[in-house]
Amino acid sequence: MSGSSDGAALEAAARRHEAAGRLDAAFSGYVEAARVFLHVARSASDATTRQTARLGSTRALERAQKVKAVRGDLQAPPTDASSVGTLCLGSAYR
Repeated sequence: MSGSSDGAALEAAARRHEAAGRLDAAFSGYVEAARVFLHVARSASDATTRQTARLGSTRALERAQKVKAVRGDLQAPPTDASSVGTLCLGSAYR
């Protein structure tokens, strides 16, 4: 598995965690899925793959934000400066 399929698998696992009420795991999974999708969007050579990855990243980040809204004390896992950053998830992402 690679690229977008990795992101899709992480997103699917996050959905299962969310459905089971494991919001910490769901949040982390959505954030990681978004990171993978963003990596694909930045590195893919064809426009269709880049667009699909961007949409996947947006979808995963929106779910992460919704989970965070329900469970306000969540913190994203540590990241480097080239990842999603505070732009998408605010100060809890630092």
